Amino acid sequence: MGHCLNKYINKRPNNYLYIEINNKYYPGKIGIFDRAICKKFEHRCQMEVHYVNFNVPWKIAQKVTTVNIINIITKSKQVFNVSKESANSKPFNGLTICVPILYWYNNWLQMFLFLENWYREGNAKIILYYKSLSPEVYNLLRYYVKIKLVILYPVSNYPIKESMNPANLTHGMGSKIFLNTCMYKMNSKYISVMDIDEYFYIYSKNKKKQKILNFIKSAISRQPNKNFFNFESFHISYKNTIIDPSFNFHKKAYLSIDKKNVLGKSVMLTNKISHFGFHIPQFEKLSDGYRFSSNQAILLHARSNYILKKTKKLPEIEIINENERKNLNRRYILVEKQINMSLPFVYGPAMEKHLESCISMKARLKARVCFVIYDKCKNIMDKISKWIYSEDDLINYKNFTVFN
Repeated sequence: MGHCLNKYINKRPNNYLYIEINNKYYPGKIGIFDRAICKKFEHRCQMEVHYVNFNVPWKIAQKVTTVNIINIITKSKQVFNVSKESANSKPFNGLTICVPILYWYNNWLQMFLFLENWYREGNAKIILYYKSLSPEVYNLLRYYVKIKLVILYPVSNYPIKESMNPANLTHGMGSKIFLNTCMYKMNSKYISVMDIDEYFYIYSKNKKKQKILNFIKSAISRQPNKNFFNFESFHISYKNTIIDPSFNFHKKAYLSIDKKNVLGKSVMLTNKISHFGFHIPQFEKLSDGYRFSSNQAILLHARSNYILKKTKKLPEIEIINENERKNLNRRYILVEKQINMSLPFVYGPAMEKHLESCISMKARLKARVCFVIYDKCKNIMDKISKWIYSEDDLINYKNFTVFN
């Protein structure tokens, strides 16, 4: 993370960070992911994710284990370890799904449906980042880690310093740090950013459903010059709102246009992009990729404020067939036994109202807070329920390194 008004970045040239390797210096080209964020919300957004390209040749980079980064303005320097594990690994030929940071997430049923969707799909890896989870969700995720569908990463707490006040950050934009780490660390050919309430959906002309990755590969053969393939987003509302272990509620839904998420979600080709964003590759436009027509394939957006909303006179869609419904029931029984924990059959309860109350809009404006900083809600949330925090993972938790 860096300050939007970084005086060094706004000067030209912006080379003030250097990597030193064997007495040779490589200047870093610094960029900011989204300058528009810095201009929104009455300039309350003061911090945004930056990146630095040092362009060290691979023949040199592959031989180093540490690098010395130097700031020639502040005269500070620091040694950083270099990992080449991903660069030397065989690329994953499946689909990698990177999930943005989960804060006080407790909807085990939503998570179960999301993960079972990818379990049925096969040839996928789900990378989840979390700050705080309910015990039910955490134990559920441990099961999917065990069967090698999920890789779970605890997220670092933002440093609290005069130069880096977490009140000026946002959990959403901070996610970009981890999402791009996800892309480079996993060394996957095909990658996407998805929330827990989203599903790719392909319309099928016969009863046999087409696999997402096969569908994408077929599109690549027709559009070989495109670097991402985009799905238009539609809200879904369950036709049957009785939530029970039969999973009948998840069979059919009503469709409505998602007016907020106009960019939808994409499957991106990592060999053709440098950084990726929530919807499309960073620094690109929707028109740069290929969007599927809405009668070909779409994104189903099962937002909690829409999924149980009573609607009528809207187009219907079959989310899963009868065999898939029966399998969900069997899998639910199996998973509950595996984690040795009773899973209450409710869709939620959602924590949004508690998070909204912990820092009101009036308080946000006064404190010049950008979006919402959920870290401030810990005392209130601890009184509501028990949570598993990222820092509880003593083996995998890592702090951010502050380098000025």
